[in-house]
Amino acid sequence: MKDFPLNASMGMRPKLLPASAWLGHIPFAAWIVEELRPSTLVELGTHNGASYLAFCQAVLENSLGTRCFAVDTWQGDEHAGLYGEDVFQALWSYHQDHYAGFSQLLRMTFDDALDCFDDASVDLLHIDGLHTYEAVKHDFETWLPKMSSRGVVLFHDILVRERGFGVWRLWDELSSRYPSFEFLHTHGLGVLLVGPEAPESLVRLTTLDGEDSRAIVDRLFAVLGDGVRAMAKVQEQSHRVDHLDQQRDSLSNEIEAANVLAGHLRQRIVDAERELDEHNFAAAAREAVIAELRRTIEDEGRHAMAAASEQQRAALEAVQERLQQNGIVLDNYLAEMRTQFESRLAELTSHGQVERAAIAQRNEELFDSLMGRLASIGPRLDLMSSGDGVIVEGLKRIETDVGEVREKQLMLLAEIERQEDELQRIQGSWSWKITKPLRWLSRHLLGGSRE
Repeated sequence: MKDFPLNASMGMRPKLLPASAWLGHIPFAAWIVEELRPSTLVELGTHNGASYLAFCQAVLENSLGTRCFAVDTWQGDEHAGLYGEDVFQALWSYHQDHYAGFSQLLRMTFDDALDCFDDASVDLLHIDGLHTYEAVKHDFETWLPKMSSRGVVLFHDILVRERGFGVWRLWDELSSRYPSFEFLHTHGLGVLLVGPEAPESLVRLTTLDGEDSRAIVDRLFAVLGDGVRAMAKVQEQSHRVDHLDQQRDSLSNEIEAANVLAGHLRQRIVDAERELDEHNFAAAAREAVIAELRRTIEDEGRHAMAAASEQQRAALEAVQERLQQNGIVLDNYLAEMRTQFESRLAELTSHGQVERAAIAQRNEELFDSLMGRLASIGPRLDLMSSGDGVIVEGLKRIETDVGEVREKQLMLLAEIERQEDELQRIQGSWSWKITKPLRWLSRHLLGGSRE
């Protein structure tokens, strides 16, 4: 233990401590930066930057010319878990404010970043990507050519043997081939000297005699790491206190605003109550006016109803008088209708009788004429011997006279039928039917018997 060199960086107080399982190794990160004084430092797998920010702070506090590079996609993996853009943005913001002068964040895969570095140019390499055996072996073998003659490689989680972690297996293989030292706290950290020209202090670390000496060094950095974790807790509590203070201030402001609002509301309530009293008073006055108006309306209504009743009685009497007058007019009209119908009926009846008498008289005349002509034919028959032409001519005249008589008879009969049809039409009409009572009354009053 007396051969192990101590330095001031071991007690570095980290300025920012993101949540991480690497916090217990920050004292050693600061120690190795001061001892190795690397020209180029590369970290594969940075996540939220707990280890990388410690390296950068140590470089800055030791005023070194080291160029630092963090390589990551900042998307996560099956061991670190997947995370959002906010993780990178938070790291980027702090990094740009404090370490942008000598550090860069390379957002790419580990293999893509190989082309950014010359062979034998990297002095300190921290491998903390995907922790499967195949992945970490690939990272070591592809980056080994980039390591300088002073090169040192750090492996985290060399003690974890769950969830597919395989760093422990690769560490067992490499630690037997290269000078090495392993820390047993905080999931284990392996220190591998791959360059033949490593600083003397690191050589002493890897060649400590006896398990006791190694255990003391491991315990020393474990205690220092516990201090960092305690600081992280204090920092977390401080952040929580700051957050609570902000909440308290916010609540105080809200309470103050609520009190002001309550004062305004109380004043509005007072104003509203006063306005309500005024409205109630006005409402009471309006109700009194309404009651008075109702009484007035009721009185006027009663008077109006009395006046209306008188007017209605007068109107009813006028209507009754008009109905009586209309009845008299209707009676006169019906009487006139009755007179007209009876006159027309008598006319038609008389005309029919006259026509029948005329037809009979005409028939008798025609018959007498016919008989007279037949009688005149008798003497002519004696003249038949005088020539058939005279007889034939006489017969033709007789036939003509008979035809004329027959035609006149048909015309007279047609006229009689027409007159009878007219009489039936009149007797079947609505006017004739409604005047039947008048005809009946007329027959009884006048002693008539006609229908």
